[in-house]
Amino acid sequence: MKHSFRVNFTLLLILILTAKLSINAQDISIKIGFRDSLSSKILNENRTILIHLPDEYNEKQSYPVLYRLDGNPELLMETISTTNRLIYGDELIPEMIIVAIENVNRPRDMWPTNTMYYPETETAGAKVFLDFIEKELIPHV
Repeated sequence: MKHSFRVNFTLLLILILTAKLSINAQDISIKIGFRDSLSSKILNENRTILIHLPDEYNEKQSYPVLYRLDGNPELLMETISTTNRLIYGDELIPEMIIVAIENVNRPRDMWPTNTMYYPETETAGAKVFLDFIEKELIPHV
């Protein structure tokens, strides 16, 4: 009896772990949004963005846009969860488009100026990154 329980429990555990791995391996477009890329002349590189549209997205309707820095699928999911609670649960904010900007070089993009804590080999590029958001990303979205 104990042996049968252990075997069944082990098989169930393997099934759960396998299902979780297959869910994590799915494309982001199936779960929470889609990937897009933008060739930036300001940053002189290609930037990947993750975009989540409202559940009842209508192309003819205008939506506010939330830009999420340090974008990755996990942080996008966390942002979607938080905004969904504020939209549908608390009814405090309107439905919105969420754009997560994936990092390429976080220190360069986020540091506004060089300091003694910042490596001198890098150039602080927050101003340039903000220019990219304002002049390229926002018009692209």
